Amino acid sequence: MNRELIVGFLTDRPDQHQQFDRKTLHSLCSNLNRDLPILITKVQGARRTVDVGLSVTAEEVIIPYEPYRRAGFLLFRPEGATESERIKKSLTEAFEKGYESVIVLSHSMPNLPTGYIEDALSGLRDAGGIVLGPLINGGFYLIGITRSVFDSAASSTVLPELCFSDGGNKNEVIRRIEELLIPLFLLPEWYLVKTAEDLKRVCDENEDDTEWNARWTQHSSDELF
Repeated sequence: MNRELIVGFLTDRPDQHQQFDRKTLHSLCSNLNRDLPILITKVQGARRTVDVGLSVTAEEVIIPYEPYRRAGFLLFRPEGATESERIKKSLTEAFEKGYESVIVLSHSMPNLPTGYIEDALSGLRDAGGIVLGPLINGGFYLIGITRSVFDSAASSTVLPELCFSDGGNKNEVIRRIEELLIPLFLLPEWYLVKTAEDLKRVCDENEDDTEWNARWTQHSSDELF
């Protein structure tokens, strides 16, 4: 077991703000779930010096994810009525296993540069505290935190508000972290796939990439365009 863990949040509950018809949304959600583990394994040190995991919603059958477990992923099944609750419970379980720092990732940004995730790991190593990846069109695409800060902030108003999809709370969460004097490292902004334009952007940005970072999401793009 390593000291650091990256957890990808898979979901069978597409963001209600994603602007696609039901058939496309189902296909896109499935393909984004497939691309996220691929993205995580491309992070430098993944499965060697940094452990990896996947969080699936409690309603999902766990059997289809057994190949990921055999490939070295820890599987989490946090229950909770909200995304924030599921994130907090996954963090709690990970720290109870003994990890010193944990990063959780949204599933709706398959072409996120792996360098951003590596920078998040470095930020937690160097300064501790909290690392956030802010979204252009949402809340956060990445949330990282050390165990010591998690323990001290668990009863505060910060952790219950940490989520991926709520764009309205982004500035408020950052303000509360700063008020608590918790070291905060902000990554560059990125975007979730919420619209057809977002999906097209993913494909356009990667069309000349010899190591395609969103090959399953491409299928949804091919069906739509």
